[in-house]
Amino acid sequence: MLVIQLKRFRLYGNQWRKLQNLVDFPIRNFDASSYCSDANFIKETFEIEPIYNLHGIVNHYGTLGFGHYVSFVRNPFDGKWYKYDDLSREEVTEDQLHRESAYMLFYLRKDVESKDLAHVMPNIQTDLFAGKPIKLRGQDGFCLKNPPVSGQRKISIKLKN
Repeated sequence: MLVIQLKRFRLYGNQWRKLQNLVDFPIRNFDASSYCSDANFIKETFEIEPIYNLHGIVNHYGTLGFGHYVSFVRNPFDGKWYKYDDLSREEVTEDQLHRESAYMLFYLRKDVESKDLAHVMPNIQTDLFAGKPIKLRGQDGFCLKNPPVSGQRKISIKLKN
């Protein structure tokens, strides 16, 4: 999950004001590669592509001192967008997503959208996985790659200097 919080408030002199700028953000195929410090490292080491689809938006209506939050969420089962406003829920189209009031964006990486969560998230206690912190001979480090599926426990690690 990639969560992006948009800057919606700005200090003018000594007073905070809400920004109403329209923010154009992609709904599908958001390529976050250009925002990664080393996209090739991520692709080669963790074997993932940083391509995301939007699954939720939180909108803020009102001012800094008084406002109301409404969310738009894409249902993973039927693929439709729904607006949640307090106790009400209604189906909406992508054209009805309120981009000018967007405050937080929730993206899900494309390669995990159709997978069961148990196949995406490792067991932190027992599994070895890329990025897992490791302590070896008193030194801290982390796994560089996911171990092969064959069940071997041979892994690559990088120790911190």
